[in-house]
Parts: sequence; structure tokens; C-alpha cells
Amino acid sequence: MQSLDRVASASFLKKLLESNPLHRLQTCRDARKHDAVQLREVRVDCDPPISRKERRAFNALAPQIKKLARRYAAATSMMFIGRALGYPIAMEGALKLKEISYIHAEGYPAAEMKHGPIALVDESLPVVFVAPTDAVYHKVVANMQEVKARSGQIIAVTTEDNTELDRLADHVLRVPAVPPLLSPIVTSIPLQLLAYYLAVQRGCDVDRPRNLAKSVTVE
Repeated sequence: MQSLDRVASASFLKKLLESNPLHRLQTCRDARKHDAVQLREVRVDCDPPISRKERRAFNALAPQIKKLARRYAAATSMMFIGRALGYPIAMEGALKLKEISYIHAEGYPAAEMKHGPIALVDESLPVVFVAPTDAVYHKVVANMQEVKARSGQIIAVTTEDNTELDRLADHVLRVPAVPPLLSPIVTSIPLQLLAYYLAVQRGCDVDRPRNLAKSVTVE
């Protein structure tokens, strides 16, 4: 069980709890009252069910992604592709990669790949696909085939026990099978690890990325 302590307004806390049923309120104690906002210190416990099989799947990712990092550490650009719920995860993966490894990366919706991004694909471009076996999986596979036809290097994040992509992708990262609405949680983990290990391989300071601030005080 992991605990997260944070200070939030009462309205923010209410929205947080309503939007995520995995969170439950453990304690809530009064803090100072201000004229406009009453702040409360809350303790929110997250205890998502995870089986031993799922733990083994996540633990197996680290050494696999370390090898990927050694192979692609010299890359100057990477592309992340996703469809439906996979699109914002592709954007997140690209953001984290550029943020800590300083590799140029862009996230695109798979449906728009033919409208520009595909012109960038060649044998030197690693393309990361977010491809869990959901309702749009086969459409994502069609996008992979287009990249493969142009000699792009494919890294696929897909659901465990999916062997179809072994013949199509150059590298396959498998995550536990979960309900579709929870897939962004599990598919984001290998992308976070990929950004981390690439940054370490390139000698970047992952704790203090350059030009980034903890807070923004100017517009």
C-alpha cells in the first residue's frame, strides 16, 4: 500500500475522490482557515489490486528496456503513436522522453499518421506504438505495417500473451491485461521507463532536467 500526502482545497478533494474510485479518504483534519479557501490536509491511500503475475510482468520490463536504451541512446528523434486512449499516452511518452533525455520526440494520433508524420519514417527512426489489445488494436496494427514497409524501427507496447506483434515489431514490451479504461495506467509505465533509461544511458541528470522549473511564477 502506498500513501500520498497532499494539501488540497475541499472542492479539489471532492473532485479527486469522485473521479477516481481507487482512492479513498483515510483521514482529514482541519488546518488554517483563510478568507477565500479552507485548506485541509488529507491522506489518500491507493491500494489498486495487483496480482503476482502482474508484478512479474512489470519487473520483467526493466532489463528489457535497459537493452533498448543502449541500442537507441544515439537516436536524435523518436515518434510515439497511439489511437483512442493510447493517443494521450503516446503524447505523455514523448513529453517524458524529450524532458529528461533531450531526444526530440513527438506524439501523434495514429489516424493522422498519413497526414505528415509518415514522411519522417526511415530506417533510423524508432517509432513507439501504444497497442493494447482493445477495440482499436487492429487499426494500430495497420499503422505498424505502414511503418514497417518504410523500414522504421518499431517498439510496440501491447498486452501480455499477444504474440501477433512478434513478427511485425522489432521490440515488444508487454503489460498486464486490464479493463480498457485502465489501459493508460499500465501502458504508461514502459514509456516512463524508456525515457528514464535512455536519459541515464546518455548521461543526463534525470533528477534535474535542464531548463525546467518546479513551479512557474511568470506568464
